[in-house]
Amino acid sequence: MILDVGCGTNYVGDVNCDLYVDDIGHRSGRRDVSVDRINVKAVPNFVLCDALHLPFKDASFPKVVCRHLIEHVSKPESLMFELLRVSQLVVEVACPNALGEHRSDFHMNHFRSRWFWNFGKRYCNYVFVYTSQWRCFPSDLFCLFRLPSEISARFVKR
Repeated sequence: MILDVGCGTNYVGDVNCDLYVDDIGHRSGRRDVSVDRINVKAVPNFVLCDALHLPFKDASFPKVVCRHLIEHVSKPESLMFELLRVSQLVVEVACPNALGEHRSDFHMNHFRSRWFWNFGKRYCNYVFVYTSQWRCFPSDLFCLFRLPSEISARFVKR
């Protein structure tokens, strides 16, 4: 069973949770979440919750997935501890790479691979960090070189 934290409208989990329910791109500016707006049929097993305080017991899910959420939270280490808490074994996280992302006012944090390596070495049994997407620079029409645009990390609990 997979828990998808911060699922948005592109959910992948058997249980999916998010605090913002509308498909409006970067949703971090919204504070007026209305339960009436949730389309339960569109997102199966949806739970409206804060990712820093997940309403699940310890080790509830074999795998926890969190894609493009960590750059929006004020306390990324707290989010990682919460993801590890509800996971039995594996946590997978993806976010924009600070080296290749277009800077956004919506992002509170900008990550490089080293942050995930350091976290994994301190708190996990195994960590695997890789660049999962690339973008052309300066543009798609004329590409001098490619920049890493997304970091993916897999953590295995102790």
